[in-house]
Amino acid sequence: MKQVFHKIMSLAMAFVVLFSTMSFTVNMHYCGDTLVETAIFKKAKGCVNEKVYVEFCPMADNNSGAYWLSKEEKVINPYFGEAMLTCGEVKQVIE
Repeated sequence: MKQVFHKIMSLAMAFVVLFSTMSFTVNMHYCGDTLVETAIFKKAKGCVNEKVYVEFCPMADNNSGAYWLSKEEKVINPYFGEAMLTCGEVKQVIE
């Protein structure tokens, strides 16, 4: 029993020594105020440089107009479905 306990403690101490000599860093990447990725053993990925299109439909919200964001330049109106799928225009491109 004493030998088993001694072997378990020796193994535990070996792990303590092993982990106390290892070093690692926590790598975090922010885009603006938003945390995009956290990585422990690898480098965190950066921001994705995609264009975002600000699109506008003047007839949405009872003709008050409404904006939405899209990853595509082609207008696909989320307000009227298939009836007016292409109603709207690109107002701004965010890069």
